[in-house]
Amino acid sequence: MTKTKEDLLKPSPTLLTGDVLTRDEIVQLINAVLDERLLDLKESVQIIHDKLDMPPATQTIKGSGRGRKETRDYVKITPTLDRALFNLFDAEAKQQKLSQGKLLDIILWHWYEKPKLSYEPE
Repeated sequence: MTKTKEDLLKPSPTLLTGDVLTRDEIVQLINAVLDERLLDLKESVQIIHDKLDMPPATQTIKGSGRGRKETRDYVKITPTLDRALFNLFDAEAKQQKLSQGKLLDIILWHWYEKPKLSYEPE
């Protein structure tokens, strides 16, 4: 019989008497706890839905050559992230139809209380 998430999360007196959980029950328990924690995390994070509350747009430099360049001073970074956080971040970028770099710009811009950016006039 498959136990519900609530059954798995309740303290079990059988564990105190030496009974052992099956592998499937352990997997169900781990999945239930992870699902609950991810839901808590998603609810606690303010997701940026209002595209009007984004940093000012940069100007794209027109011309020939490789790639698109913008009128801003930027740096490239290679962060290492927890898989659960990356999955949420990646899903948000796709939902908002933004590059990961742009979403990170938006998040940091909000975190640091909307500072003036490199391409904004003094």
